[in-house]
Amino acid sequence: MFGNICGRTYSNISVMISSIRLFGYSVPRAKELIGDVFGHIPENIEVPIYPFRTGTLIKEMVVRARKSLKRMSDSKKQKNYYLERTPVWYVQTLQDIGAAGTLEELLSLWTSNVRPFLSALWYIWYGGAGSATLVTLRKKLTKMAGEEEANLLCSNFSGSGALVSMQPMLGIERIIKGTLTRDKYLELYGHRSPHEFDVYYPYPADDPDYVDKQIKEYENLGLKPAELMEKQHAEFEKAKVRFAAKYPNKKGWLEARLSAISADATTRESLRSEFVKVFRVMRHLLLKIGQITEIGGDVFMMYCFEVPKFLQGDASMLKNLPIRRKNFEEYQKLPVFPTFIRGRFNPIEWQNSKDRRQDYYDPNAGAPAVSDGSIKGFAGAPGTVEGKVRILHNFDEGVNFQKGEVLVTTMTNIGWTPLFPKAAAIVTDLGAPLSHAAIVARELGIPAVVGSGNATVELKTGDNVIVNGSIGVVIKK
Repeated sequence: MFGNICGRTYSNISVMISSIRLFGYSVPRAKELIGDVFGHIPENIEVPIYPFRTGTLIKEMVVRARKSLKRMSDSKKQKNYYLERTPVWYVQTLQDIGAAGTLEELLSLWTSNVRPFLSALWYIWYGGAGSATLVTLRKKLTKMAGEEEANLLCSNFSGSGALVSMQPMLGIERIIKGTLTRDKYLELYGHRSPHEFDVYYPYPADDPDYVDKQIKEYENLGLKPAELMEKQHAEFEKAKVRFAAKYPNKKGWLEARLSAISADATTRESLRSEFVKVFRVMRHLLLKIGQITEIGGDVFMMYCFEVPKFLQGDASMLKNLPIRRKNFEEYQKLPVFPTFIRGRFNPIEWQNSKDRRQDYYDPNAGAPAVSDGSIKGFAGAPGTVEGKVRILHNFDEGVNFQKGEVLVTTMTNIGWTPLFPKAAAIVTDLGAPLSHAAIVARELGIPAVVGSGNATVELKTGDNVIVNGSIGVVIKK
């Protein structure tokens, strides 16, 4: 089901589509069913179909479903414990790592503390949230009220508070107002970053100047994300009134569904945030191991199973670390790979190809549909705006991003959220209506087109464009 290319995770959607097909759905319909999560699969790409035998596959799915449901049930019982326990564990374990001075102490922290906590929280995050499904609700609302209204109705998952993914951004405003200290901000949100699942990179809490730089930018540019959210909340309430006028008997149903999904989204994001804290703890533990053993940053080139062996005296893996570092550094220079890849994929050949596409790679695919000059994607967040493009190939280039520009990038995650209040609109190559860029843009009321395929190739910094997030189209003027 999963694998990686140069360390980048990929899902095998051929397995998913092949499985769905056995239940009577056509391949086009199967593509549509997974579209809100994985994005639009171009029609000129043929999805390889596995020759599954129906009886064998159903039996296997039942077995796996039982295990998964049992794990999810157990996770839901433990989620509140871990939501309360992890913040305390996080602070205490960082202190324990700082105080550790022997290999025995580091080994104990690795094998009896950090690694088990990581495994436990993975299952909690995976299965701890509720079962309310945004995908299903959004599709139903789109049929009932249209895509623009559906996106408006799906734009207030913060409810009476704020989604965890929004809180690092809102926290800077709280520091400016004096309702939150710098130290508490870093404790609460300093683990959220563009590389939050990659322990090789420092986290914001590891940068002593991070908060001051954020405050300076907010004050200089007059950024007020809380006001953007309040404005969008008003539009959300108007959309509910329009829906109730059209479907008076569905008002209670809509309120119940939105409330359930908001609660589940809050829980899921909270669990993810706590899960990420373990990665920052692991980074600090690895740094301490590198310091005490005098191998420095080469410790990041070890496999997880090698770390305890090394702490117990086995140094056989050290000879492999230089070549791993060389490969890692070469992989990091490569651009984001296509969303969809079929067949054998050579990243270097793809990168150097004059016909390189960001949305898919398939050497056997027919010619793509002729473009009419516009860039089409998913309607991520409603609204229309005109502005100048700023292409950002990675988050570090965000220092060049100016207030009022249209942010165009391959994809975003929570670490990009501080840039959103400056944007007139968001356009991404990858993603779907439920991707990070679309959800955060809807919460802030910023027009967004996601899953556009080749926007970073078709556009360049300085281009003047019209972004229509209501229908998912970008027009170059």
